[in-house]
Amino acid sequence: MFFRAMPFRAMPFRAVLSRFSTMRAVTARDESDLRSALGSATEPRAATGRQAGFTLIELLGTVGILMLLAVVGFPALSNWVDQQRILGFVNDGSVQLVRARQEAIQRGVPVVVQPDVDAGVLESWADVDDDLTFDPDPSAVNRTTDYSIGQVMLPTQSVVVFGGPGGIVADLTVMPEGLNAFVFEPDGSIRQTGAVRVSDDRGNSFELRVEPKATAKTRILKYNGAPSWGGSADYYEKGNVPSTGAPTWVWGGSGGGADGGNGNG
Repeated sequence: MFFRAMPFRAMPFRAVLSRFSTMRAVTARDESDLRSALGSATEPRAATGRQAGFTLIELLGTVGILMLLAVVGFPALSNWVDQQRILGFVNDGSVQLVRARQEAIQRGVPVVVQPDVDAGVLESWADVDDDLTFDPDPSAVNRTTDYSIGQVMLPTQSVVVFGGPGGIVADLTVMPEGLNAFVFEPDGSIRQTGAVRVSDDRGNSFELRVEPKATAKTRILKYNGAPSWGGSADYYEKGNVPSTGAPTWVWGGSGGGADGGNGNG
């Protein structure tokens, strides 16, 4: 098969030069449009009317608003922080009681949880010889004599102390030394039901209570000195009264002493 060569027609030089000039003009115009678009997007706009920034009056107004917010918000924040501190202790104390009961079941020995007012701790220990006294024998094999399990310290950043309406402890087992204490039996029961109480300086009092005797359930209750639903002053679990919807826990404000009985609960 043979191909026939197409005739070559030479373009005049002037025509080539004219087309090249047209292409350069179009390219330059497109480049100019692109630069103009980029410049309008990135260059700062010129100020109109006045210079950018804050006047002294605007600055003073902003500072005044911030100071007002701080004055109004700080007491509420302080109350909330103190609430979390006493709540943290009672929650940790509740965990300590549950752990002590589990230790008594697992090890088959009585376990004591006792408040130490002077040290500001709720401490627990295994009473291997069942004499209600922490008297470990240093020469004995580990866990064949009394041994410490743990302790929970009262918050040191705020005023939280052992005690509340009704005293520091309610019932519990009488100890040879110190305050009455929780004593968990190897079968998971509690030797004597009762509670330990703590309070802060804002009139909030809590109770760590263990009952009934057979199952030794740990509960956290808060004192309400003047229930809005007309109930009696007592320690209540957190919740709402079915008939009125009123909360059983009401937090006290600043001051008021650590008696939990100022009506704020």
